[in-house]
Amino acid sequence: MPITLSLLLMLQSYTAGSEPTPASVSSPSASDVPSTVSASPSGVAEVASQISAGVGNVQQVFAEGTKGTVYVFEEVHTSRVGQIEEAIMLLHLHDSFGVKEIALEGAPISRHPLNARWFDSLGGPGSRGLREDIAVRMLAEGEISSAEFMTLLFSDTQVRGIEDAKLYARDANVTEKAEGAYLTLIAMKNAEQDMSQDDVRHVNQLMKEGRKEEAVEFVINADPWTKVQYDSLKAEAVSTTPKLSCEGLLDRLRGLQAKAAELGLPVDQQIQKMAASEVDIDQTCINRSKVMVAETSRMATGNKSIAMIIGEAHASGVTQSLRDNGIAFALVSPIAFQPTYGELSLEQFKRKDHLEWVQTSRGSLGALLDPPAKNTKHKPPPIIGTATARSFASALFAAEKVSATVRGGGRIPGDVLNELKTLPEFRADPHSFSVSGHDVIFKATLKDTDGHDRVVWIRAGSVASSRQLSLQQKLLQARVDLGGFGNIPPSQPPPNSRPAKDEGPGDGERDTGQNKKILIEKTGASSLAIFAANKSDIFSVGEISD
Repeated sequence: MPITLSLLLMLQSYTAGSEPTPASVSSPSASDVPSTVSASPSGVAEVASQISAGVGNVQQVFAEGTKGTVYVFEEVHTSRVGQIEEAIMLLHLHDSFGVKEIALEGAPISRHPLNARWFDSLGGPGSRGLREDIAVRMLAEGEISSAEFMTLLFSDTQVRGIEDAKLYARDANVTEKAEGAYLTLIAMKNAEQDMSQDDVRHVNQLMKEGRKEEAVEFVINADPWTKVQYDSLKAEAVSTTPKLSCEGLLDRLRGLQAKAAELGLPVDQQIQKMAASEVDIDQTCINRSKVMVAETSRMATGNKSIAMIIGEAHASGVTQSLRDNGIAFALVSPIAFQPTYGELSLEQFKRKDHLEWVQTSRGSLGALLDPPAKNTKHKPPPIIGTATARSFASALFAAEKVSATVRGGGRIPGDVLNELKTLPEFRADPHSFSVSGHDVIFKATLKDTDGHDRVVWIRAGSVASSRQLSLQQKLLQARVDLGGFGNIPPSQPPPNSRPAKDEGPGDGERDTGQNKKILIEKTGASSLAIFAANKSDIFSVGEISD
């Protein structure tokens, strides 16, 4: 009794054509980060150990290089908590060891570093604390990366892209994987030889009942060799980034091709075409790593130390190339490398690749400034150089500024209007302002991700708070609020709301009737905001201040 060959019709059910969700593995507990870091370590290993205390793990050290030193940060792009921990390590490198250059995957090679000077115009020198709140908020939401965070807050930090733009564009949308096809062919060949008649009958019965995916898995798992390969594919399929290195992905596919050839299996043209496309993608990934190392080595001239941020798929190739080029390095990863908490969803990750905002719940600013999402697979590019980024940050600043002014007994809009007029890509309507308790309601015009004007209604509120936090403390608070580890108590949700899962740190949800809920964003230690397309939504939620 032969196994039904229509099992081949199920290829797409277990290849990467189905949309994955972010990976989930637990992270070890960690104490809070020391408030100071020694500035006189004896070498790259000591620096890496000090900057990562409580927030990261040192994976490799190569201290024998004769050129500059590179601190390589290996990340999973979807981990928001990982980005926070990475930002703390970059902060320590900057403040204690004077490392002010960052080589960034996802940004093209350019003569000029990322430019965020516009951020300094938000309120001027006296508004540093508000700007910190905004940068921490955008980082913790997943809107910006740790490198963008450093660029926003430190004008002496230079972040430079290290990507070949053409290679980066090619290594994007992989919707099919040939491994699944080869694995099925190999599994069915082995099954014909080794499976019992009872097993064959069971497989055919599953097919008859329409349980095709179960039939495929049964056949694959019946052979120890194909089971190991299949488990690897399944582990990768539930992540937005590959668990194997670029080199490992290519080796795995070629191993499956060699096994199929050894068994004399016929491989149709569609599968061969899929394989050729995937080989090209994997080789492009490898070539990207080489370009990134070449560009980073040009930055690390003399005795200069720099930071380099890459995804996990590039870590093996990058570190080997650094060794080959005689460049000392330490490879560091955040503790929250692939956590079960604080992750971007696949849908949110897709948005980032197209310079769109990831938080799109009703009441959030991103919901009003985004078009529908598209697809992606690799590290998204920086967003801070766009008009919509200037609007986004300006709106958060305006909300925090007006709520603090009302809480302090100031006049609205008189005491803030001139300052709001200086905000980039932001126009507040001076006739729209109204005050209700400690809430301020007003209308503004912003730029969406397509560059078009978008009218947004804002309800800004506040809670009584006397807490004065350092920048590092703000980051640690955000880590705890997203489910990370630490000794800081998590923030309470805004008044008359419940905690909002998978949103920004400290956010809350409030019911507004008719089975609708709205997000109340906690934009700072004491500031709150709701963003809506129309005035009625802003008024229907009621006061948000305490």
